[in-house]
Parts: sequence; C-alpha cells; structure tokens
Amino acid sequence: MRQRFRDNFLQQYDTNRDGTVTRAEYDPIRAETFRRTDANKDGSLSEVEYVAEYAGRLRLQYAAREIDDAFLRSIVQASQRFESIDRDRNLLISREEYDTVANRTFSRADTNRDGTVTAPDWDALPGVHP
Repeated sequence: MRQRFRDNFLQQYDTNRDGTVTRAEYDPIRAETFRRTDANKDGSLSEVEYVAEYAGRLRLQYAAREIDDAFLRSIVQASQRFESIDRDRNLLISREEYDTVANRTFSRADTNRDGTVTAPDWDALPGVHP
C-alpha cells in the first residue's frame, strides 16, 4: 500500500518527471485542485465536492480493473478525511484547512527535510501515508 501511495503522489505532483517533488510543483497543483473541486465556486469544499474529486481520481486508478471493496472503503475513508480536515466543524473545508493538510502532508513526506519529496522519502516514512 505504501508503494501505491508513493507512486500516486509522484505521478500527480512530479510534473517534470525527475523523481523529485518540489513545493514549486506541489503547491500550484494543490491550488488548482481546490479551485477545480469547488464546483459551486463559493471558496470552500462541501463533503460532496471533496468526495467527488477523490472518487474521480480513484476511478482513474481503477480504469483497467473492476471496482472492488477496496474502492468502496476508500470512498468511505474520503468522507472520514473530510471530517478530520474540517477543523471548525462547519461542514465545509476552507482553503486554509485544505492548505494546512497539504502542508502537513508535504512536510511529513519530506523525511530527510531537504524541501523535496522523493521515493526514498516515502520509503522512510513510518506507517503508510503521511
């Protein structure tokens, strides 16, 4: 599972395909993802918007295989993640809440603290996901 998270992270954020994700690559993609996910353009994400974006990315990963129990569990986990990201419990994820999670994810994945994330960083992580 760790390898899948690692590979998905690198595939999504390593835009120049050099095996290293920098903040210059990561931050604009996160910003664009927030903008695109905010379907009603109110500046925040509802649970429906958040889960729909995740489900769309997950469907791309499942393009060549059948949807299975793992897919369905992942969708449930997306709803649970929404709840944990929504720190003020207003049933919306603000841009600040979204960015807080993005910053924490990048920082935790950068295990050698050099300001970039590489496959060896992911491999050094305790647990599966930052």
